[in-house]
Amino acid sequence: MVTLFGGAVLDRYMLPVLPILYAAFAMAASAWPRNLRLGVQGAMVALFIVGWFWNPPVPFPWENNLAMVDFVRLQQSAAEYLEDHAASQRIATAWPFYDVLAKPEFGYVHRPLPVAKQLTGVRLADLKELNPKDVDVLVLYSAVWSVKGRVLDIRPIQWLLRAFLDPNINATPEEIRATLGFVPVLRWTRGGQWIEVYLPERRAHFLQ
Repeated sequence: MVTLFGGAVLDRYMLPVLPILYAAFAMAASAWPRNLRLGVQGAMVALFIVGWFWNPPVPFPWENNLAMVDFVRLQQSAAEYLEDHAASQRIATAWPFYDVLAKPEFGYVHRPLPVAKQLTGVRLADLKELNPKDVDVLVLYSAVWSVKGRVLDIRPIQWLLRAFLDPNINATPEEIRATLGFVPVLRWTRGGQWIEVYLPERRAHFLQ
């Protein structure tokens, strides 16, 4: 049903059918000779562990492997810096970093920061909903695994993705500057991911 009607944007949505799939794998493997069966099962276990660390060459949810650790560490770094240097500034950002700043119970900040606007995403269309006059600081993060230099980085394929799947692909710094007049001033990177702080161009020296 999910395959036919769409909506399975996260692998975990398929969890209800995975026990059936794995049971079918086990049944099929039981027909193989013992040595072949053990070799294949050993390879599957090894690849399962490799998958914790290896990022595929296509966009994927960070929670699929240990990339989620990098995602959390980056948000910790940015939250700590903003709490120390921009605690009185009106901040705009997207979920989940919005909750990171607004809810101290999550453990990233000691007190709520004045998050003025929660964006629905990091796409250019999402940023166009933002009134620059209502925001002092804009914080964006890498929403998908970088595919630069790969097949999905080809413009016609990106156009098809945007037109039919509407993925949460980050607006570029050039698009942000042209649309909002904000420019990047700080950036943290880890494991191929990043989180970035933007300020209005007229006061871009504020956090430097």
